[in-house]
Amino acid sequence: MYLLRERYSELKGSLSMDVLDLLAQSLVASAFNDPDTAVRAMAELLQNHHEELGGDNVYGISSLWAMNLLNMGLYGQAGSAAANTVAAFEGQVPPESLHGLAFIAKVGNVLSDYPVPRMERPDRDVTVPMRRANVDNGELIYIPVKVNGVERDFVFSTECSFGAFVSESYAEEAGLEIVADSVPMEGVATGYVKLATAGALEVGEMVYRNPVFIVMPHNPDIDPAYRSDGCLGYGFMSAAHEVVIDTEAGQFVFPHEISGGDPNLCLSPNTPSVRIEYGGMPFDIAFNTGSARSDLGIGFARAFPDAVAGLEEHEATRDGYGITVTVGAVTIPEFRFRVGDTEAVLPDVEAVTRSTVGSLAGKGVLGADFVLSFRRLTINYDNMFIRGE
Repeated sequence: MYLLRERYSELKGSLSMDVLDLLAQSLVASAFNDPDTAVRAMAELLQNHHEELGGDNVYGISSLWAMNLLNMGLYGQAGSAAANTVAAFEGQVPPESLHGLAFIAKVGNVLSDYPVPRMERPDRDVTVPMRRANVDNGELIYIPVKVNGVERDFVFSTECSFGAFVSESYAEEAGLEIVADSVPMEGVATGYVKLATAGALEVGEMVYRNPVFIVMPHNPDIDPAYRSDGCLGYGFMSAAHEVVIDTEAGQFVFPHEISGGDPNLCLSPNTPSVRIEYGGMPFDIAFNTGSARSDLGIGFARAFPDAVAGLEEHEATRDGYGITVTVGAVTIPEFRFRVGDTEAVLPDVEAVTRSTVGSLAGKGVLGADFVLSFRRLTINYDNMFIRGE
């Protein structure tokens, strides 16, 4: 994806088929957080090149199209696009691959008349305090969020891919308007969440109008140390354009002037992965500030077998919503890598080497410990990069 982005400007003039040009434009724009461009290119592909694309590509582009429409706040169009795709491909693709589209279809239908979210902020940098809290395997990063006059510390989570996640107790206390229940969502023990709205969400002097909330069901299996009133994620961060996590000063800074930089972040679809360099080789790994500790998946062990060779394997657990999985893992005493021009070093990072769960076959995640290893870390959703100091 990075190579495609870098070479797109030179390739587009030499491509002989319009469909290839539009396909490249669609994927690059979607991955690098330009939903306007992505939606225009995808609409043209689906309208004028449906037969050329073929079934698999039509399904993939239709799914991305619905997701990008949702990101733009064009809820009614997103819901229709998702519902039509489900109807067209039901029985042709694995049922689990339609779960995300079922979510978009339900949300889009419910919010079809709801206004598009927008950010209001002063013409200057906005600074808000950052709180760190210990959990059993590290620290989490919190940011103060106020809704309807009720302020609580939310986990600052780049993995929160749509809306803001809130607990049922916070939704009730803040008087959120529940607009739908039984909304299907992957990764939740019950399989369903509620959808809620409010007039605004405030972070310091930043006012995010017409926010959407995912109300998470109470799960008694979650360790109390990990429970929170909510998670602030992609929607707010993208609308803010850039945030500097200043761990030295203990604050978040939302700059008025957005900085430039070469891209090393990529969305899939709304959760970011970061391009790092390990052992002189590029490697893409998930970036989740809502995870206390960084963690390497089987994909890392397969890509860099020398990094785990000779290390003693032990049993470890990986937790999800209502599920705990036992895996084989090793501990890398010092995980040293580069992000852009900056070196990062994380101590005692576990790498999964054995698992029967397919979802753990990924490359891993950089978590809050990665963020806290820097004096300052910039996350930029306009130019799609992170930069540590």
